[in-house]
Amino acid sequence: MEDVTLILGGKRWTGWTSVTVEASITAAARSWSVTPTTLAPDDAGTFAAAPGTAVQLLAGDDPLVTGYVESHGIDETATSLGLSLGGRSKTLRLIKCSHLHPTCEARRITHYDLAADLAQPFGVGVVSLVGDGEVIDRIRIQAGEPPFEVIERLAREWGVLVSDTGDGDLLLVRAGQGRGDDLVYGSAAVTSWRYAVSSADRYTEYKCVGQRRGTDAQYAAAVAACKATAYDYWTTDREPLLVRAEGEVDDAACLRRARWEAASRAGRATTLTVTERGWRYADGTLKEPNVLRRVNWPRAGLDGDLLVVSTAFSLDKQDGERVEQVLAPASGYDPEPPTKRDREQARNRKAKATKSNGASWLPDWTPEED
Repeated sequence: MEDVTLILGGKRWTGWTSVTVEASITAAARSWSVTPTTLAPDDAGTFAAAPGTAVQLLAGDDPLVTGYVESHGIDETATSLGLSLGGRSKTLRLIKCSHLHPTCEARRITHYDLAADLAQPFGVGVVSLVGDGEVIDRIRIQAGEPPFEVIERLAREWGVLVSDTGDGDLLLVRAGQGRGDDLVYGSAAVTSWRYAVSSADRYTEYKCVGQRRGTDAQYAAAVAACKATAYDYWTTDREPLLVRAEGEVDDAACLRRARWEAASRAGRATTLTVTERGWRYADGTLKEPNVLRRVNWPRAGLDGDLLVVSTAFSLDKQDGERVEQVLAPASGYDPEPPTKRDREQARNRKAKATKSNGASWLPDWTPEED
């Protein structure tokens, strides 16, 4: 059994009716909630911390979440007193607050350094598993824009995902940077398997259109209708989707966007949800998201690597420690290609942007395009 400790107001709390922590590669701030077992009367007021109070939740010595209280609740009757706390990671302030950049402009700065500068006033560190990125010649930051929106824009341009760590740092990664234990049907550790395929957001034809400014060499007809199409023949019926590109684009940018739409929607159409006993992999590390796990489940036709998109850690008296993980093909979580406007903010980034958004597809699917 994990020794789960909440550090709150300089005091270490243990003993829980329930604990939940949810982390995802699609969320920059993990969430948490706890309900303690019976508290002494003198402890009730101390535990019911005001929103904004700093907290850290540990599993043994490993941080599950470092952040702030966002909510607390009290449920009292003549014979009982129930308390609960909940909140999110420190990174939530990058999401909800406006930036504090002094000039709203930066020059000759790397992707990583700009992210770190935007996060620093809020006491948030930035951890990059993908290096520093490229040097940006110049970037303007809109007044009132949240730091996360700027960082996410940079991440899309850089070709990385934005998540967070148990220490409350912002995390810059690419999909699948790690490997977890195999998931084999029949394992006693896995208590439930749920496989779902949906075509609700999937199409067979993705056409991206856009425009760009003309030049002395390129006139109206050449720039007014930039377009490209990618195909995903998952059904014989024709199901087209028209996507309008953001900002100024050329034909190559339209093609990247169309291919990204096809690959992303195909990848996210398939999900596997497993409930598993225990919070740790065989090597002792916590079952954090963004790792690849080999899945073998013959009934669903699964035999290969899937990406852990999210992990929900939970602890209660009835079921003990367990995790619920959502897995999907890694190709569904390649970042969206940058627009031409994004690329113009840094030097010599077009070639790298094209390379970073190259062919990363489902094993049984090859995109086609006009």
